[in-house]
This record gives sequence, C-alpha cells and structure tokens, in this order.
Amino acid sequence: MIPDSSADACANCGAEIDGSEWHPVRATHGEDGEFRLYAFCSEECLEEWE
Repeated sequence: MIPDSSADACANCGAEIDGSEWHPVRATHGEDGEFRLYAFCSEECLEEWE
C-alpha cells in the first residue's frame, strides 16, 4: 500500500486516477478509529491490496 496516498492516486500502485471516471474504492477505519477511503486504478489493484 502506498502510504499517505490521495484520492488522485491508486492506493496500491500509485498510478494517477481520473476523477471523472468510475474506479473501485474501499473504506476502512484506521487504528486511530478514523474513517479512510481508498481509491484504486483497477479491480486488479484492489484485489492485490486486499
């Protein structure tokens, strides 16, 4: 996982994500209880991340 990644970059590989297109996402709660949303460039990157 790419640390401190933004919604503009894939949480797995760091590739740029076009915000005008649909991309898979996952939501989790961090160890600090904070809600976190992760975006991925493809289903494959999401599967690798999980």
